[in-house]
Amino acid sequence: MPAPRRIEAVLWLLLPPACREYVLGDLCEKCSSTQEYLREAILVLPLVIISRIRRTTDTQLLLMEAVSLYLSFSVAAWYLGQRAFLYAQFGFARLTIPTGVAVTGLLFCSAWSDPQRRSFIKPILQAAGSIAFALLGQAVIFDTSSYLAVPLQILLCGSVLAFLLISTLRVLFQPSGIGPAKVLPISIEENTRRSLGQEPGQYTIRPVTKHASAWLPVVALAALLAAFLAYWVKLR
Repeated sequence: MPAPRRIEAVLWLLLPPACREYVLGDLCEKCSSTQEYLREAILVLPLVIISRIRRTTDTQLLLMEAVSLYLSFSVAAWYLGQRAFLYAQFGFARLTIPTGVAVTGLLFCSAWSDPQRRSFIKPILQAAGSIAFALLGQAVIFDTSSYLAVPLQILLCGSVLAFLLISTLRVLFQPSGIGPAKVLPISIEENTRRSLGQEPGQYTIRPVTKHASAWLPVVALAALLAAFLAYWVKLR
């Protein structure tokens, strides 16, 4: 049965790039009706995403990134003299919100990256994307639950520091050995369940090159522009 074009287009956007060709091909071969295609897609999609996140995530690196993010916001609050925010306004607990959102952004950035395209710029863009994700989450909190939001000055300074730390970690520890997801000649569900048990790719240290000095200020400026955009959304 030819795959429903609209459903296939939505799945193409939602699936990680390394899994798109295999999963869409299996769905097209297995399903005989639009209803069956949609049902199988709903069942398989979360398993494929979880599998890809597991395969592209290194626990030690993720822990270092989470600690770096939290310390960045904490140091920014301390440096700006916001001790009342930290101790009297549950600041240490509130700083876990942008930290958690940024870590989630890092997980999805890694899962959706193309393993065939290795570049020095990719980890820097992933760091910038995770910070932008955290800023977007704070913009939503400003409008819905402002008592949980982090003050703008702390958010701006902490985001810049976190971006520099995360991008450095991602440049130094680049993934290796993570290839496209392979589909076994069995059912989609069984293949996805088996792939959940695969070990994440190992990380190797890659030396910093001279191109870092040229790109870090550019992406840092992009993060600052994203922060000002979040502030503009808050004011509206």
